[in-house]
Amino acid sequence: MSLRAVCNGPIFLFLVLVMAGCELTMSKPDAFLDERVMLAKHLENQKRLADAMVQWKIVHRMYPGNEYVTQQMQQLKLRIDNRVQQLRSRLSNQQSDIVSDKDKNTYLKILSLQPQNLEARRALQKEEWNKVELAATKKTEKIHQLFEENQEKAQKEIGLARFKQEVKELLQSEKYVSLIKLTDKFLLDFPDYQPAYQIKYNALVGIANNHLKGGRKEDAINYYEQAQSVNDINSDSLDGKINELKEQVSNDFYLRGMKAFKSNIDKAVDLLKKSVEVNPSNFKAKQQLTRATKIQKNLQKIKQAS
Repeated sequence: MSLRAVCNGPIFLFLVLVMAGCELTMSKPDAFLDERVMLAKHLENQKRLADAMVQWKIVHRMYPGNEYVTQQMQQLKLRIDNRVQQLRSRLSNQQSDIVSDKDKNTYLKILSLQPQNLEARRALQKEEWNKVELAATKKTEKIHQLFEENQEKAQKEIGLARFKQEVKELLQSEKYVSLIKLTDKFLLDFPDYQPAYQIKYNALVGIANNHLKGGRKEDAINYYEQAQSVNDINSDSLDGKINELKEQVSNDFYLRGMKAFKSNIDKAVDLLKKSVEVNPSNFKAKQQLTRATKIQKNLQKIKQAS
């Protein structure tokens, strides 16, 4: 068989394909090495040191005896260690359990260089735990606050119900003095409860009416005026009654003063003074008081001269 025939035959083509396959198989590791080395170097240039270390570790696993790879890994490790040391020097020395935002960012950078760095991991875990604990504390405080508010609300409702019941009983028995004491005590704890002022107003008016029925007009005026000061809303309704009573009381003092005028000038002066005090608009009482006071002074001078 000629050489030409062999070269054109199927056996020759088979041998060529086998040799080509061997060449590709032998060149693949070198291509893988070059590709990974170039990628690792590129990452180092971009200062992505942790990512670069991952690539070197992959290459080292494929080529454990390659001195160049081992040397590059050692150099990169030193570079990472130096960078981590620089970052650690930035950390504050505060003893607080709370990690500042600045320190937190530093710890995150350390972890990006050394994912297994225990110091950074513990600091960040502690920070997360503090956040959870703080959130839990705030929630507990809020629950406690709501509980206290509900308790206070319940106590107010109980107190209000008891107050209304006692008011009802005292009104039925017309025990107005006790009702005023009860209302004053209640208002110390519930100063914004407006109906209580109306209750006290009614009690004072009730006492005033009783004094009026008993002919004690001065006492009635006193309690009517107290009622006015308690409840401004209803105060106008008492103005006419109070003014009418003052005129009556003032006139009573005037008549008694004029009766005492001839026999006891000192008594007359006192009664006329009361008449004017109760009703400053009583012109007759003012006029007679001036006259009586003048006579009283003249009599005093006569006594002193004698």
